Amino acid sequence: MRITLKIYLALLLFATTNSVIAQEQLETVVQRGHALAVRTVCFSPDGKFLASGSEDKTIKIWEFSSGRELKTLNGHQSHINQVLFTSDGKQVVSASRDRHIYFWDVNTGVILKTFHYPDESIVSIALTSDDKLLAIGTTERIVRIIDLDTDSILYSLKANVGQYGAHVIFSDDDKLLAVGEDNRTSKVYDVSTGELINTVTEKYGSCGGCDTKSVFLSNNELIKGSNGSPLAIRNLSLDTAFNFVEDSEERVDALRLSQDKSRLIVVDEDSAVMFDVNTRQQLFKLDQRLVPTNPKYGLNMLNQVAERRSDQFNDAAFSPDGKWIVTGDNSNLITIWDAKTGEKASVFYGYLSFPPDDGLNFDPNDYWTSFVWGLVALKNDVQISPDGKYAFRAKVGYEARKWELATGKIVQTYFGHSKGVITFKLSKDGKYLLTGSADRTAKLWDVETGEELKTFKGHRSFIYHVDFSHDQTKIVTSSDYGTIKVWDIESGELLKTIVLSDDPKTIKVGYTVKFSPNDLYLMVAYSHGEMKMLEIDTGREFMEYIGHTATTADFEFLGNGREVVSTSWDKSLRLWDIATGMQVRKFNGHTDPVHAVALNSAGTKMASGGTDRRVILWDIATGKILKEFIGHKSIITAVEFTPDEKYLISSTIDGITKVWDLESKQEVITHFSIGHKDWLVTTPQGYFNGTGDAQKQVFFVKGLESYTLDRFFDKYYNPDQIKRAFELGGKGSQKQGLLQRLNEFPAPEVEITTPRQGDVVSKSTIEVLAKIKNAGGGLQSVSLLHNGKVVERKEEAYFSKLEKNKSIFQKFNIDLVPGLNSINVSATNKENIESRSSQVLVNYKSEAEKSICYVLAIGINEYQNPAMNLNYAYADAAAFSKLIKTVSEPLFSKVEVHKIFNRDATKANILGILDILAQKITSNDVFYLYYAGHGTMVEEEFYFVPTENTRLYSPEKLKKDGISASYLQQKLMKIPALKQLLLIDACQSGGSVELLATRGAKEEKAMAQLSRSAGIHVLSAAGSEQFATEYAEIGHGVFTYVLLEALEGKADGAPKDGMVSIYELKSYIENLVPEYSQKFKGQVQYPYTFSKGQDFPVSVIK
Repeated sequence: MRITLKIYLALLLFATTNSVIAQEQLETVVQRGHALAVRTVCFSPDGKFLASGSEDKTIKIWEFSSGRELKTLNGHQSHINQVLFTSDGKQVVSASRDRHIYFWDVNTGVILKTFHYPDESIVSIALTSDDKLLAIGTTERIVRIIDLDTDSILYSLKANVGQYGAHVIFSDDDKLLAVGEDNRTSKVYDVSTGELINTVTEKYGSCGGCDTKSVFLSNNELIKGSNGSPLAIRNLSLDTAFNFVEDSEERVDALRLSQDKSRLIVVDEDSAVMFDVNTRQQLFKLDQRLVPTNPKYGLNMLNQVAERRSDQFNDAAFSPDGKWIVTGDNSNLITIWDAKTGEKASVFYGYLSFPPDDGLNFDPNDYWTSFVWGLVALKNDVQISPDGKYAFRAKVGYEARKWELATGKIVQTYFGHSKGVITFKLSKDGKYLLTGSADRTAKLWDVETGEELKTFKGHRSFIYHVDFSHDQTKIVTSSDYGTIKVWDIESGELLKTIVLSDDPKTIKVGYTVKFSPNDLYLMVAYSHGEMKMLEIDTGREFMEYIGHTATTADFEFLGNGREVVSTSWDKSLRLWDIATGMQVRKFNGHTDPVHAVALNSAGTKMASGGTDRRVILWDIATGKILKEFIGHKSIITAVEFTPDEKYLISSTIDGITKVWDLESKQEVITHFSIGHKDWLVTTPQGYFNGTGDAQKQVFFVKGLESYTLDRFFDKYYNPDQIKRAFELGGKGSQKQGLLQRLNEFPAPEVEITTPRQGDVVSKSTIEVLAKIKNAGGGLQSVSLLHNGKVVERKEEAYFSKLEKNKSIFQKFNIDLVPGLNSINVSATNKENIESRSSQVLVNYKSEAEKSICYVLAIGINEYQNPAMNLNYAYADAAAFSKLIKTVSEPLFSKVEVHKIFNRDATKANILGILDILAQKITSNDVFYLYYAGHGTMVEEEFYFVPTENTRLYSPEKLKKDGISASYLQQKLMKIPALKQLLLIDACQSGGSVELLATRGAKEEKAMAQLSRSAGIHVLSAAGSEQFATEYAEIGHGVFTYVLLEALEGKADGAPKDGMVSIYELKSYIENLVPEYSQKFKGQVQYPYTFSKGQDFPVSVIK
């Protein structure tokens, strides 16, 4: 079973079927990355794309310039050994250990052609330059040459292979084929005849298990490498050798030549080394240690640093132009290197590339722990509250999470476990949540308040499953140590411990455990495949249910109390008579293991999901398939009906939850849970909402063209439309989707013509010239960003007159800062759809001078209307202004603090000081604006409320006496500082809960818009329905309390270098504000955090 599980679970994510895409689609793609080791990499012929193959059984297509994951190709049943592009770049060919070779359409992800050899694991493949012949190397003693015009075997060659199989490669002119065999031998064949021309081997000794890699330097020269022999250039006619390296102890994993044949990259078990082919000297060795990428390369990715858990490379490839090397490794990462210097330029990855933050540290590549790792990975449930309004999930760090189903917004988090939450159960009445953790405890929570009510301790290992009894007086917990414990909820007393195996050498694990309908028995699905009913008092077996031939993953009792339905890795579901143990019915339809099942309230229908990524709706009485719901890209681990049975919920192993209209089968919304704090929700029409960081990890993709969500922000970042889509369900209009808008109104095309990428300049001011083309959607505005900050936006009258496919040139002047300067130009069309940004990096050679830090702190306790007075806004602003001066002084030549408090904080005074600062501040300086006081959302606009405003919700008064976020954005754009941070601890009161909830969604968009439009960092306390609550216990609003803690040094952590940066500050606030607000108030408050622009330090820890 362990071997079977490991093969299945090279798991993670992805399955077997591949449906044909019949029409053009706009896919929503999340940056998942590979979940297991990257075994093979290659460039497309034009160098624009990368293909990678992994032990997670997937092939991924990446955009090289941005590092975006464009496509995941699912179909293989085992890990991928090699991927190749065809010469026209339109297809990818993959070879797998599962004995299949697939030809994929890169644009659609459709399998076009399949070769299957049941008795042979495919090790390597090679294509001729005209794509007419395919060579296949296997673990058996045979190499096949396939005619791709007829898909028939042209001829076969015998090969002496060991466990690593035969490795094949064609010469550049396609006339020769080299076959790498065991015993340090390569054989060269005439492709046209299959005749053996030459055998290149070692003269002395033999070496079993020494497989050979080779590559043609010319038709007369072969570079050959193997463990136990020199890495050398072998002359085929003279039988001479020119060594790079004397006898190598390490097995060679890959030999790759640059297109001009001047450089060779050699990948072995421990290293990747670059050689000069002419001199045979080592040029450099690639460094796998944790080092940051160099931003000078301008290769974009989600983060600049990625942690490695293994230094083993598996493959490498040169870009067609020879400028770059790409490697794949055992840390699940793809790294881009400068081929001239060996410097790390970029890392491509996603949120699945790193091990889960659960405290277990199981290695999926280890024989023993991979079994447990796989079982834990598949424990990824989602449950719906009895009122149908909320969804719950675990597997988000050390906590569980509750979100509003209609909006996707997180409304409660359950903190308290010291390791990851593996499993959970919602009580029947929806009042309590039970969680089981890797910290070996179970906890009971108040669902509404998030309060921890009770902890159940006693297990010696982590907990796989928890359940409530039907009368809600007891709970059951099952652990990896092979014990099941039954507890009294009220007292917390342990009532019974059941040991599942009498043999101490054999641990049997209760993977899923539930109370029987009468609460007198436990139904147990064992990790190794059995399903049994146990009597609780004695712990003895009452009944075994025999029929499944692989692990039983899930089961549900029917409402009649007499039957139970189970799912299994044997691809079936089965209905059982509880009392007799007899099978009533078998349900066949899934093509891969089934992991989840849910029943409707009447017990007449059930939904199931599993590895084949399909949700199937069944008629229980007949066993017939009623409907299928297609759209998931990875293993489905949870399914559930909403209480009104209007919707069907399905969730996957990688944290993606879909809401389906049960009647129409239409996808209504998709919720992405990314990491332990980020989330995003989208609709099929293209509307989206979510955290700022999540928005950076999700893209729209049409074919191989990708679009960041940011490009559609103005129209499609719309929380109200998300809720509307949920309310309308399948009746929602699909006609005005984003794809139609993109086709009707293409975004402008932008190219910076001067300066050029990598220019080094000595002048502080340069001219930027950009070419902007109307691609069909018109032209509305052009924006210039400097180091991420918007410094100029032009909306000229003549833009609207620009004809389709015509271009204009737009000129800007920009003041550079010493060092590297990132310059971006983008444009929007008349539908407010933004172009792809054009970027160049320019290095200004000048002595770096210490900048000045300007601080404006505003705190308003006292309003002209006494009813609006606050308690701690003044204290918050005063404490911030004092602390920021102290902790930031070491970073700057001077810290200049301006304070406006209480009755002095009028609109005129606030705007006046902003105008004065705009004249003083330079682009090299830093500006912080802190505001504590009232803020309010009226008529789609957020207002900061100065002291003279007497009414929070009067549009007339706010327009007269308030400061709108859009007006503040204009003021901030005029302040030259490229590094700006806006901190807002604003609150509002009054109004119904419903009204405040509506304002909250709009306020969140206003904060995001402010960050995006000005190109600055915005960290804000939640207003509206959550309030920026003040607490007498701590003397501050909770947002400012956490902010002060962070600046004092508690946010220093990644890396721990004695300083706190913007992103460390942001992360600390995101993590601690919810926890502290719950601790002090019993109600979770989530801050708004949006970042545009570069990271920079804000405090130094003394």
